Amino acid sequence: RRSWLGTTVASSLWVLSGSFLAWPLADMYFGPKLCELALRRGRARGGGEDDEAGLEATTSAEARRAFDEAVSARRPCAYVSLRTATSCHDLLFAFVQGIYSAEAIGWLGVAAQSMGVWWIVLFDFVMGSDQATTRAVNFSVLLQHLKRACANTDRPLIVIDHFDLAARRLAGRDDDDLDARVLKRMLCHLLSWATALAADLRLATVLFGFERQPSLFARRTEPKARLAALLDDDRG
Repeated sequence: RRSWLGTTVASSLWVLSGSFLAWPLADMYFGPKLCELALRRGRARGGGEDDEAGLEATTSAEARRAFDEAVSARRPCAYVSLRTATSCHDLLFAFVQGIYSAEAIGWLGVAAQSMGVWWIVLFDFVMGSDQATTRAVNFSVLLQHLKRACANTDRPLIVIDHFDLAARRLAGRDDDDLDARVLKRMLCHLLSWATALAADLRLATVLFGFERQPSLFARRTEPKARLAALLDDDRG
């Protein structure tokens, strides 16, 4: 007869190995598919085929209003608030909560967010103590899921609100602060991704919401210059 300890160890190994095997399936199919379902808010089709793609900046109030109007018009859409993005970890999970929205797809969104936490724990265990880099890797994967979902959806609206709050939190942080350096790279990657999605691929409208000075964003074209303008304005 099996001992309690042997059963526990065997079950733990089964769960761990199953999680690692499930990751490629989640990355290839289930992640983008859930993202697509959340964009459509559980509907089969409908919405943004007549809407134009583009990259825009406005105030946070207008960004939220645009999202509410898209929901009312049954246009595919997602809303991500960066108000709580004070670190690499928080930026990642702001996106997890936004693009796998429980408000949009109910318990499926909750399940996706929970699995995201579990896989983050596994990545931390495998990669060691460099948690900031782990968050950046998973952030890139998450953006790819959203990009593939947009490609299968009729020109959705992606609202990324309070972007300047996340950027301004970098001001004054130490140059040898690993989390700050990686957070800056993640924000630059987000800007580059949004520019490619909206301007190059024409797959979506990406709307950045700002608490103040959206014109600083609009006057620049390069992602690094846009981020630098926000940081310089905050220091001034």
